[in-house]
Amino acid sequence: MAVAQIHGKELVKVCVRGQLKNLVVLRGFELTNPFNAHPLVDKFNQENGTSLKVVSHTAADSALTIGETWRNFTSGPSTFVSPFVVDTLIAHEGCHTTLGKEIVSYVHGQRVVLVTGKYQGERDVALVALGMNLIDFKKDGDSVILDISDDRLTLVPKFPTEAGWYMPYAETGVPCGEKVAKSSSARYLHKYDDPSHAYVSLLVRVAQIYDNMRCGVYALRRFARYELVAEVPDVDVPKITSLIESVHGRWEHADDV
Repeated sequence: MAVAQIHGKELVKVCVRGQLKNLVVLRGFELTNPFNAHPLVDKFNQENGTSLKVVSHTAADSALTIGETWRNFTSGPSTFVSPFVVDTLIAHEGCHTTLGKEIVSYVHGQRVVLVTGKYQGERDVALVALGMNLIDFKKDGDSVILDISDDRLTLVPKFPTEAGWYMPYAETGVPCGEKVAKSSSARYLHKYDDPSHAYVSLLVRVAQIYDNMRCGVYALRRFARYELVAEVPDVDVPKITSLIESVHGRWEHADDV
């Protein structure tokens, strides 16, 4: 697996609940599977002596829906940032299917399993886990077993059966309930077209000019590749800034040739 590389021209600054956070756009050339996001950021940290984390859903949502911050994601040699993974897991069964002991899905041909624990027997819900870490993903042969304790799973009631505008569940930011009119408070759920299929994967967000994409929360197998957006702790800001300047300098030199 290749090491992720700096992609953006500058740190993206976003205010999240009164706290300023720094984000950086990375590019993982082998990121065709969302479950490779955490290993790629971990390898970047090992290579550079940093402690970046995959961007939280809260920070990503603020960056994409408040002001024009999202435009900073498109800086660099490309004017478009592909869909990027956030640190939030979502899992749901097929429409009107009661949860069994586990939810099983296939992501880019890889079998993914989440044990439902105390939520076995629930119906028409999504299970969401915030703050996913590298240690949460356990390999078992060709399968990924998501090692998430019950107390880290949040049940999102009335998970929609089709795409549309919905209000986000306060604890997770995942759309739920009944369809609503488009508004700055609502989020557009992009959901797998076949409601009979289960889904277990990381949520995806997109920096795009179209409202239903930028304000969209993606829970579907749609994309061929992903970018990385990582949160930069304050202690790492000088080092990441230096790396950005180094990469940006190489771009400018290449443009002059």
